[in-house]
Amino acid sequence: MKTLKLKILIVEHDATDRELIDAELKKSKISYTSEIVQTKEAYIKSLHAFKPDIILSNYTFPSFDGPAVFKIKEKLSPQTPFIFISESIGEEIAVECVKNGVSDFILKETMTKNLSLKINRAIKNAKLSQLDSKNKLAEAKRVEELRLNEAMFRAIFENSMDGKLLLVTDGEVLAANSALCKMFQMTEKEIISSGKQGIVNLNNPNFKVFLEENLSNGKAKKQFILVRKDGNSFPAELCLIVFEDYFGKKITSICIRDITDRKKTEKALKASEQNYQKLIEMSQEGIWVVDENQKTNFVNKKMGEILEYTPDEMMEKEINFFMDQEGKKIASDAIQKKVKGQTNQNQYKFISKSGKEIWANVVKDPFINPSGIYKGCMMMVTDITERKNNKEKLEQLNKELAFQNNEKEMRAAELITTNTELQKTNTELDRFVYSVSHDLRSPLTSIFGLASFIEEESLEAETLEHIGMIKKSINRLDEFIKNILCYSRNNRTGLDIVQISLQKETTDIVNSVGSIKEAEGIHFEIDIKEHQPFYSDRLRLNTLLENLISNAVKYHKPNQDGNYIKITGHTTLEKLTLSIADNGIGIAPEHHNKIFDMFFRISGNKNGSGIGLYIVKDTIQMLQGTIQVHSKEGKGSTFDITLKNLKP
Repeated sequence: MKTLKLKILIVEHDATDRELIDAELKKSKISYTSEIVQTKEAYIKSLHAFKPDIILSNYTFPSFDGPAVFKIKEKLSPQTPFIFISESIGEEIAVECVKNGVSDFILKETMTKNLSLKINRAIKNAKLSQLDSKNKLAEAKRVEELRLNEAMFRAIFENSMDGKLLLVTDGEVLAANSALCKMFQMTEKEIISSGKQGIVNLNNPNFKVFLEENLSNGKAKKQFILVRKDGNSFPAELCLIVFEDYFGKKITSICIRDITDRKKTEKALKASEQNYQKLIEMSQEGIWVVDENQKTNFVNKKMGEILEYTPDEMMEKEINFFMDQEGKKIASDAIQKKVKGQTNQNQYKFISKSGKEIWANVVKDPFINPSGIYKGCMMMVTDITERKNNKEKLEQLNKELAFQNNEKEMRAAELITTNTELQKTNTELDRFVYSVSHDLRSPLTSIFGLASFIEEESLEAETLEHIGMIKKSINRLDEFIKNILCYSRNNRTGLDIVQISLQKETTDIVNSVGSIKEAEGIHFEIDIKEHQPFYSDRLRLNTLLENLISNAVKYHKPNQDGNYIKITGHTTLEKLTLSIADNGIGIAPEHHNKIFDMFFRISGNKNGSGIGLYIVKDTIQMLQGTIQVHSKEGKGSTFDITLKNLKP
């Protein structure tokens, strides 16, 4: 008798998956013929024309879905067995499908193992449903329960995130889910072949305890270190339970959970707790935790040090125990704010174990439960005793300083008044000096002219000697008056900045000074390199040059050969550097700091007013410059001058 071929209707839109199903059917021993449809219209047509013995359908489609495919089947061909083939189906969906009449479902990744098995089972179940009415109903009910239980089990087994291992009581491995295969980097076949010893070290004493616990309680739970196929170990939690299958056979189920991440989290949490504890103990602030009754629950070491107690001595004591009456009142007001959930900051005066007053800044953070009830607070306590004492001292000092400043302000006001009066007096004196000096020069010029006339007319030696003395005195007085006029003009007039030819101006002064009798025998050398144009006040520059060169002439050694005066210098964009050197009588070092003082004169045989170098220094300061002297008695003198280039 010829065997009829099984007619299989395949509802699948994906070409790759269609080829995979077709390939698996060809590998099986099922004699079949198939028809493949991709659309709703083709599917309905095939149900009428092809009349399949079984339907294999994907769960999702671009235009409609698996449940819709099943509903059409139920309407047009309710007796035809129906199997879903999909990449994944959640437990709830799988169970609901089975309840609604779906024969079974197959995960695409396990299709190679159980496609033919499930097709045969579905066909068998369908045939059973066509038995005699009483037996049919009873058998159908049993099959339905078995199918439902198995489907539910498969849904849980295949979709579990934890590794699942099924064994019989003698230790033979029946099945391993995909999560376990991935966990151990092995195929299900390898796991079944290696047995449970390929998963767990059976010689581990803890595993024996694990099994004994299972025998006593019917279940067990314990943590182990397991090894993957590549040799790397990992922490895992094993849960074991024994149950009976539908036929009363005892099955052992082991659930294996990789707890690597949990262990890392626990380790990190432990490290964090240790660091937190170190932070609390190393804190330079006191940490104080109290409950809703203000009793101490925790203090760190620093808090004990502040109040001179050990942490154990402070435990269970109310915060008021460590306060004086003033502090208790402040604390009572603060508690009302804490109850309202307000973080607040106050300064309290505590009493230490030795009776010392300790001022502290306290920042409080209340603990409020979800019902809004105050359950205590944490306080950060900073010892500010020294700061507060210093603040009080500072306030006292500030009061004293304010009093002193007031006196100084009054004194300053008096000085300003006095200074204003002095400036007025100096201005009037300056005008008087200028007027008198100017008026004195006219009669001096007349007296000098009369003396010169007498000198020309007289032949008496004694008269001529006296006339010479008179003329010297007149010249000295005239020089003094000119210096006074220069000093007065220097203070009265502002700067008149012009470009100056230094070589020409210096040469003119040397020619003027060199014509006097005292300059005979002195060699003048002028070397001023004008690299950049120089700007300054010509009159004031000539005044200081004339004074310094005249002094060099005046104080040369008259009986010495080779007397010289060297004037050298150079200009830049910023300044003029000038040096006036001679080999005259020199200046003793002890006089260097005094020669620029007004009316200072070195005792000797030369007559001078003592104001020339004072005018030089005053003029140089007006021209924003400096002057230095280098000299030894009997070795000559060098004056080094720098003047700012006042280029506009």
